[in-house]
This record gives sequence, structure tokens and C-alpha cells, in this order.
Amino acid sequence: MNELRKELERQFRAHGLLQPESSADARQENTAEDRDEPVQAVEIAVIEAPKGYDAEFAEDFKNLSFEWQKFLRSREDEFDKKFGEYDAKIKQFAELEDIYHCCEPRLSRYGISCLQDWLKGLAWIDQAMEEDPAGTLKSLASSYGVDLGAPQVKEAPISGEAIARIRNLEHSYHKLASYLQDIQARRLVEIIEMFGNATDEHGHVLHPFFDAVKQQVWNLLSTGAARDVSEAYEQALWCNPEVRNQLIQQRINAKAAEAQKAKTASFSPKGKAEAPKRELTLREELEKNFAAFRG
Repeated sequence: MNELRKELERQFRAHGLLQPESSADARQENTAEDRDEPVQAVEIAVIEAPKGYDAEFAEDFKNLSFEWQKFLRSREDEFDKKFGEYDAKIKQFAELEDIYHCCEPRLSRYGISCLQDWLKGLAWIDQAMEEDPAGTLKSLASSYGVDLGAPQVKEAPISGEAIARIRNLEHSYHKLASYLQDIQARRLVEIIEMFGNATDEHGHVLHPFFDAVKQQVWNLLSTGAARDVSEAYEQALWCNPEVRNQLIQQRINAKAAEAQKAKTASFSPKGKAEAPKRELTLREELEKNFAAFRG
């Protein structure tokens, strides 16, 4: 057994897992061996082998150095701690699965086929309750065929175990709802940024007023007032007073330019001479342009 110990210590030192013995100790040991003198036994501190070890390895564990016993025992304790944490998380998820399996026959009638779909539905209901509690309660009551105006029958009290399960479910549901909201918000930001940075084949920006109406676009999308970013952008252009005035002025100028172009093209020096038309006043010109714009 001493030979096994020596071989293990030699291997541990070779791999840097044990401090090398001092030269003095080595010389003393060699001298003792050369003289065939008995080496004084050194008492080794022993740590109890980890519980998971087989009997054979538990017996060999006693012959290891104290440093190695301490190291292996520390590693086993660390593994046991991690396994305990993982086991606790698995048990929490198993509790949710047990609740889902109890309701699975009923939920399958609504097209819910897994625990994730059920939790997503609960997350959606929670968000709806946050935004419109009264409307959500009415919708839920209508879905379950409940008349909120009818007198309610007093139900039996809920057990403490059921309350604890509901609280655990609510806690998991809130965490999942928060996670889904973060993903949706990040995705919405990416879509809006891509839309604002879009250019044509010549590198010209496709939406020149995007920076001015970016906040309106975000509000319209986040509240569901617009179906997509293009629709939100078109609505935001007219919701922003400054941008709206610029667009109106651009259209007026465009109509005026078209009218002037048509007026110039209608004059032909080869045809019958016609008396030149009277120049319009500024007011008449604006009224004409507004009429063309509205038409």
C-alpha cells in the first residue's frame, strides 16, 4: 500500500497537483534507503472518503496524502452542492408540469398542447389585465360563460396548498412575461432602426422625415394603433405638425410648378395669336393651388 501511495504522490507532483518534496527530505530518504535503515513512519491526517465512493476506492482514499484527500473531498462537496441546486430547479419545473398535466384534457380542447403554450397564454392575460383590467375581465367572463351581473354563489375556501401552487405559478408567469416583453421590445427597436436606415440603390434615404417622427412611430407600434412600421410612419407624418406643414408646402409647390408648366406649354407661337391671360394675384394663385391640392 505504501508503494501505491508513493506512486500516486509521484504522479501528482509530475502533473503539478502536489508540491514537490524538498531536496533535504529527498536526500534523507535516499540516504535511509541506501543504508537500508528503517524510515520513520509519518502519521497522515485522514479525511473520511466521500459517500459516493465504492468500498475499494474508499479504502484507497485513506492512503492518499492529506492535501489530496482535502482536494477530492472539496470537489465532491462542490459537485453535491451543484447537483442539489439543479435538482431543486427540476423539482420547481416538475411542479408546473404536474399542474399542467392535471388540466391537460381541458386545455387540449383549446389547442394548447404543451406547458410553454399555456404559460404564454397566461402571460398574455396578465399583460391584458395590466392595460385594461375591466375589459379583460369582461372578455374572460364571456369566454367562460359567466354573467358578471348575476349573483355569485359562495364557493368553498381554497386550501393552503392550492394557494401556494397558485403563487408559485404566478411568480413563474411574471418572470416569463417580463422575458417575453423584453424580447418584443428589442425586436421592435431593431425593426424601427432598419426602417429608418433604409436607402435606395443610389444610397438616398427612403424616409427623410424618419428622425423627426421616430417617437410617434414607436408610440403607434407599441400601442397597436398601426399594423406595421410602414403604416406607423405614414400616420406619424401627419401627426407631427412641423412635418405636416412641410408636406403641405411641398404639395402646394408641386401643384404650382405643374400649373406653370402647363401654362407655358399651352402657348404656341405658330398658332393663332391669342391675347395673353391676365396675371393672377397672389391670393388668386394660392386659392387656385389649394383647390388643386384638395381636388
